[in-house]
Amino acid sequence: RIALLDRVYPGCGFLEVHRDPLDNVRSIVAAEQAGGGHMAEGWWSVRPEGWAPFAGEDAAVRGAAQVRLVAAQVEAEAGALGPGRHLRVAYERLCREPRVVLEEISGFALGLGAKLSIRGEVPERFGRDSGRPPEDEATARLREAVERVDARLRPAPGA
Repeated sequence: RIALLDRVYPGCGFLEVHRDPLDNVRSIVAAEQAGGGHMAEGWWSVRPEGWAPFAGEDAAVRGAAQVRLVAAQVEAEAGALGPGRHLRVAYERLCREPRVVLEEISGFALGLGAKLSIRGEVPERFGRDSGRPPEDEATARLREAVERVDARLRPAPGA
């Protein structure tokens, strides 16, 4: 929803926290199974552009499609912003070295004219609460769902 937010708040900046796609799909499927969050027409949380071909699929494929389609939207819309208005950070790196990443985020925000203040001490490291479980049958099914979605979204040769 970058383009919409940019129209409502001209000149604003966007911070994208990127997470490993498999971890993201696992989280979406778990949330859907737990009945948490917002479900709209079979989609947990964000129903991305291009969702219709995946509507009748199982939760893993819908989750993989959601992750890939949202990422494509973010990439396209952020690319149209122009320089200095989009910062992408890796979730895993934020957990590993939060002080360094928060300094980068602060510099980004200050460059956009934001006013910041220190509210507390930043820990040396954040523990990842989910951590990647060992490769088991469930993880293999999620990985297969991501691969199937990737294959369906890949442009045909010569296209």
